Amino acid sequence: MNKRKGLKVKQDITLDGHFEKAICGVEIYETECGKSEVVVCKPKQANYKGISTTNYFENFASKIKRQYLSEKNHEKIKWFDRFDFDLPDTAPIEREVTMDFDGWSYSNASWAGTNAHE
Repeated sequence: MNKRKGLKVKQDITLDGHFEKAICGVEIYETECGKSEVVVCKPKQANYKGISTTNYFENFASKIKRQYLSEKNHEKIKWFDRFDFDLPDTAPIEREVTMDFDGWSYSNASWAGTNAHE
């Protein structure tokens, strides 16, 4: 996991899921070249066992874009999904996520290093 600088936002956000609330953590970093790096991760809420960031990534990304980055061109945003494991001596893993953007919401998420057809 990279050591990032320029942290602008670090908090949990909540969305209405299909049957329960979906909660994730979000960290937004501004780079020196004017780009944003957004990390979607496990919420700070202790023992959260709800909808995972991976299963709801496009929904979380759409809300984050509208709420925090509405003025930022979506091509200047890099998205990351952080996987935290509840195992001792296991460091979190981050995967870059690319998505289509229609001007309002994200779709067709693809995690770096994965093949959707596997």
